[in-house]
Amino acid sequence: AIHAIIPCCERDESSVKFCIDCISVLCSRSPLGIGKCPRCNGYIEAICTAQENDRESRGTKIIIAKKPLQCRLCQQYKAPNSFHFIGTDLRRPRGRDNHNNDNDDNNGNSVNMCTDCQRGMSNTLHYQCQRCHRIQRIPHPMYRYQNSPLEFGTTSWACHVGCGDYTFWRIVERDLEKVSRGDEGIAE
Repeated sequence: AIHAIIPCCERDESSVKFCIDCISVLCSRSPLGIGKCPRCNGYIEAICTAQENDRESRGTKIIIAKKPLQCRLCQQYKAPNSFHFIGTDLRRPRGRDNHNNDNDDNNGNSVNMCTDCQRGMSNTLHYQCQRCHRIQRIPHPMYRYQNSPLEFGTTSWACHVGCGDYTFWRIVERDLEKVSRGDEGIAE
């Protein structure tokens, strides 16, 4: 097995070693391809390098990655560059010792919401619940998860108008014209 050099905590004198294939699998099974170092718990990513014939690394390099962040609205994990940061949220305590928590970026700023939810908040659309068939406004572009306007999407959202559970949604016909041109989503 080829030894993986993990930049966050690699020491020559360390007796604990990991192979490149194991670290690659660890990263590929995590959100956004970002895994946690099995030695120090730091965030790492396995990337392909141009040297595919490199016998020492099999064309894979382990790098330090920025932690994926969770949107406070849609609860999806996304890359840090997919968020709006608007300073510290004073309504939410930041922990006993003022350490960053999972909703803070690496600079201590509060993560309000991802860019998708920010867009959805400025253009909130109506969707029909697959289970109870009631209509609910959802501040996230759920139409992006629909294969067609008539099909329900493939990503769930909480139903607050009937079911009280996470269900699948489709945009209501009257809101189809409100979807921005060029926006990814519903296949026509």
